[in-house]
Amino acid sequence: MDRVQTNRNRFISKLLFPKENLVFALFISVMCLVIWLVTVLIIDAYLIKERRDYPSLINMAGKQRMLSQKAAFLTLARQTNQTADSDLKSAIDLMVENQAYLLTQAELVDLAGYYKKQALDKQIQEFSEFVTQLSVESNLQRKPQYTLDLMNMSEALQVALDKTVSEWERTSENANLQLIKYRILFGISFLITCFAVYLFVLAKPLHLSIVTANLKDHAINRFKRLFDYSHEGLLILDKDWHVVHANTAAKRVSNAFNSDSSMEHFWHEKINLKLKGKILSALDSVGRWEGEVFSNDEKTTYLHVSIIQVMDSNNQLDFYGAVMRNITDVREKEEKLKTLALYDGLTGLANRANIIECISEECGKSQESDGRFAVLFIDIDGFKLINDGYGHELGDKLLNKIGNRLSSITKNTDVVARLGGDEFVLLAKNITSDDVIVSLSKRIMKAFEAPIQCDDIGVQIGFSIGISVYPSDAESASELLKKADIAMYTAKQKGKNQFQFFNSEMELYLKERFSFEDDLRNGILNNEFFQLFQPVIDIKTGNIVGCEALLRWQSSTRDLVSPNNFIPMAESLNLMTEIDKWVFEASLKVIQALPKNFYFAINLSPKHFSNSEVLSAFLSKLSAIENKARILFEITETTIITDIEKSTRIIKNIRKQGFLVAIDDFGTGYTSLYNLKRLEFDIIKIDRSFIKDISTDSNSKNIVEAIVKLAQNLGLNVVAEGVETKEQLECLREFGCSYAQGYYFSKPIEINALENKYFGKTTT
Repeated sequence: MDRVQTNRNRFISKLLFPKENLVFALFISVMCLVIWLVTVLIIDAYLIKERRDYPSLINMAGKQRMLSQKAAFLTLARQTNQTADSDLKSAIDLMVENQAYLLTQAELVDLAGYYKKQALDKQIQEFSEFVTQLSVESNLQRKPQYTLDLMNMSEALQVALDKTVSEWERTSENANLQLIKYRILFGISFLITCFAVYLFVLAKPLHLSIVTANLKDHAINRFKRLFDYSHEGLLILDKDWHVVHANTAAKRVSNAFNSDSSMEHFWHEKINLKLKGKILSALDSVGRWEGEVFSNDEKTTYLHVSIIQVMDSNNQLDFYGAVMRNITDVREKEEKLKTLALYDGLTGLANRANIIECISEECGKSQESDGRFAVLFIDIDGFKLINDGYGHELGDKLLNKIGNRLSSITKNTDVVARLGGDEFVLLAKNITSDDVIVSLSKRIMKAFEAPIQCDDIGVQIGFSIGISVYPSDAESASELLKKADIAMYTAKQKGKNQFQFFNSEMELYLKERFSFEDDLRNGILNNEFFQLFQPVIDIKTGNIVGCEALLRWQSSTRDLVSPNNFIPMAESLNLMTEIDKWVFEASLKVIQALPKNFYFAINLSPKHFSNSEVLSAFLSKLSAIENKARILFEITETTIITDIEKSTRIIKNIRKQGFLVAIDDFGTGYTSLYNLKRLEFDIIKIDRSFIKDISTDSNSKNIVEAIVKLAQNLGLNVVAEGVETKEQLECLREFGCSYAQGYYFSKPIEINALENKYFGKTTT
């Protein structure tokens, strides 16, 4: 119900105050003016009618006056002239008739009030009756008084009629003035009505109509300017394919192709009959066509054309619209982008995406022809050292020269690509046998035997090459690359500067390696590591004086894993930092629980010498420990010799804070006597490989004895590792060795067992 009322109110509001529809507003305006005009005409007709009756009444009143005089005259004349009888009767009848007319019309025009006030109807009646009476008298002379009465009545009637005429003349003038006044008022009301209609009905729709018309004109003008000044070449074609209009951009396109050609000639030259038929077919089916047109057979200039058909209101073809643009620059940029997308920016060789596409195409061709081809994955050995030593600029030049040389020693049908960094791939097509691949690999390695000259520097390089063969190793581009990469990795593991064919054992090895990596990462996340402790014995007294903390991994999937297996893997994966954090935290708790005179040895990995932040944090936490000299940090010879300067700084920092430093596995590395003095160690640990044979091999015995004497002369203590027999212990006691550790005394044990078994006890 409310919705109906709302719709009705909206309709009434729209009817009374139309806001947008000009035609509807004009209709409302005309209706308002018609209603006003009809009303005015009715009022005006009434006023005119009333005014129109006034002259006839005045004339009739004047006529009555004349008839009264005539009747009086004829009455008197009848005494001497008998012919006056008929005229008198006619005059009296006419007066009676006029009297009836005057009474009727006076009533209609509202003059009866005055007419009756003057009693004219009664006077005329009495006068008529008196005249009639006299007309039948035979001798008026016998009644002189009648003559006098007749004259008096006639004069009185004339006076009354004169007054009536005067009064009606004044009323007539007032009616005329009133008509003029009303017409003036009608004129003013007309202006007011027109203004009101304009203000409330026409103004806004008319304004909107004018604005809309102006906007349409402005829009048309703007579209015309847009058409003329558009950067796109725009054409209007008639039904016969002739150019009706072309904007400036279209003319520029035409001039770019042929400056001597007119627009019409250019259009028909580029859109020949064959192409026109193709275009018209497309227009008939889908209503549009677009494509490229070339300037010549070399295709050095490109024109993109789009054509549509424009229909009229009856859905009949009106004209064709064409848009054309010179896209030569765009195509050139596309070619550049294609080059960037498919070719290496440094060497100009094919990139990864390109070589994968080439290998995929070759897979398809070889499958159809039962052919064979090989993928060689080539990695430069030690390229990081070259970059670090000579700089990246020289490294880039070296890569460029390597790419050029690889291209020069391969067939034109082969494809050389750079995957990135120092990795190259060679697609060797049409391989008949493995001997051809071997010969190609040797040729590549031989071509780089001589140093490559870069900026007056001769750089010697070697390659590790992995080879996969289609279809025996794989039948897809990704698998062939993957297996060639696996073979290359195996070549590096076997000593570099060589080539290896892929075999399934390599893949199994890598799968196992990747699985091991995943398990190691999970082991770190799941806290699967624990510590065992190898007791250190004072050879002279047989008492335990300390222990070495050893890390162990109890894997949830691999059971107990040896440090010899997981430590190198953790170092290669940069996971040692996380492991060392755990070791340091666990060691800190053990150190705090052990006696103050019980020394505790911790192994430092090489990672602490490239990133000493973790070590520094641990040393800071150890600063509150009493008797810091009981904390021993063990460092291998290999770690030290990698960067002797940095190792010296770190060792000095450790000793400066009051801790001890031992050189571990002494005798197996490259530590010179000068470095031994320079690094200022506190303890030398003799490697187990020398201890193993001291009771049976004179050379081993002499070496161990010499190391012990050297350490004593330098004021250093000696710890012998790997003591397993009583004979070995006796030899060490004979040499004057201070300390020993090994299975002869105890296997690595947990901290609880260490406390229960050895504290306060002696060992013989």
